[in-house]
Amino acid sequence: MSNNLRAIAKEAGVSESTVSRALAGRSGIASETRQKILSIAKQIGYERHKQKSRSSGRRGLIGIVVEALQNAFYPSLIDRVHHELDLNG
Repeated sequence: MSNNLRAIAKEAGVSESTVSRALAGRSGIASETRQKILSIAKQIGYERHKQKSRSSGRRGLIGIVVEALQNAFYPSLIDRVHHELDLNG
C-alpha cells in the first residue's frame, strides 16, 4: 500500500478530503472515523507534509497586498507582520 491519502481513504472507506481533514485535526469528523484514519496512517507510515504547499510547492511564503507603499502605515504593518512571523517560525 502506498503512503498517500488515496490509500488511507480506500482502506478506511472514506473520501480523500475526509482523510485530509482528519489528519489536519479539523472538526466535522466523527471520533471513530478519525481514530480509524489515524490508525491506518500510522500503520502504513504516512507522514503529513506540514510546511510544503501542495499547490505551489513553495514553503513559508505569505503574500500581502497593499494599496500603496508610500502610505507610512503599510510598511509599518508589514514590519510588524514580519516580526510576528519570525517569532512564530
